[in-house]
Amino acid sequence: MVKLKDYPLEDKNLIDNFHQSSSAISSHYTDLIVWNNCIKLLLFMVDEMDKNSPYGDKYGLYLGEHPHLKKLKHENGIQNKSSFSHLSSHALINGPSSDESFLNHWFTDYYLDLQFPYPENWVEKMKVIKYTISEDVVLELLGNLGWRQRCLGAYYSMVLGNSDLIDIIGVHLLKSEMPHAGYFYLVAIAYFNNKKGIDYLNQYLDYYLTQYTLDFNQLDAINTLCYLDKLNNTDLFKEFESTWEQYKIQSNRELQINYKYLENEIQVLNEITQKPM
Repeated sequence: MVKLKDYPLEDKNLIDNFHQSSSAISSHYTDLIVWNNCIKLLLFMVDEMDKNSPYGDKYGLYLGEHPHLKKLKHENGIQNKSSFSHLSSHALINGPSSDESFLNHWFTDYYLDLQFPYPENWVEKMKVIKYTISEDVVLELLGNLGWRQRCLGAYYSMVLGNSDLIDIIGVHLLKSEMPHAGYFYLVAIAYFNNKKGIDYLNQYLDYYLTQYTLDFNQLDAINTLCYLDKLNNTDLFKEFESTWEQYKIQSNRELQINYKYLENEIQVLNEITQKPM
C-alpha cells in the first residue's frame, strides 16, 4: 500500500488540495458530464505522469495509487477490471448524457429530493408523474453517465412497476460503475423481489464480499438479502454468513445489519404505486 508520507511534499499538497476542491465542486456542479470529463482528463494525465515518473520503477510509488485518486476513479466510473467486466452495460446510443430538455423535464426537479427521509410532497409529486413515466424514460436515465441520473432511473422503474428492467439494474449493480447508484439498484431488487433480482444479489455478494479493499455496497447488499429472507421466509444469508464475518474483519470496519431503511423505502414506494402493503 502506498502511503501519503512516501510522496514529496508538493505532491501531497497537490493531491489533497485537488481532492478537497473536487469534492466541493462536484457537490454543486450541475453539468455533471462536463465535470466527469474534466476529472477523467486529469486522471488520464496522472496515469501518463506515472508512466514517466522516476518514482514508479525506482520506488514503486505511483500517484494513481493514492487513496484519494483511487476514490475519484471509482466515483467517475474508472476502475479496475472485475469478474463482471465482460458484461455489457446499458448505455445511451447517442452519447454519455441526455439532452437538456429531457433532463429538465424528468430529472432536475426530482433528483435532489431522492433521499430518505423524503420531502412531505414527495409521494404526491411521484403520483402526479407516475402515469407519464414510460419505459423509454427509465432506459434513458439508466443509460446516462451520471450516477444521479441512474439512481432516479432505478427509482422510476419501481414507480412504473417494470420488473423487466431488473436485468439492466442487476448488471449495473454487478459492474459497480458508479458510486451511490448501487443503493437504489438494491432497493429495486428488494422491491421487485423476483428470482432474477435475487440471483444478481447473490452474484454481487459472492464476489464483492471477497474484495476487502473495495468499499462499495456490501453492507446494503447484505441488508437487502436479510430483508428478503424475512419477507420470503428463506435463509439465504446462511450461505454468506462466514464470508460476511470475514469481510468485516478484513475490511476493518464496524458493520451492523439493519434493514429498517429498506422497509421505509418500500413503504414510500407502496404509497406511490398504491400497492397493497
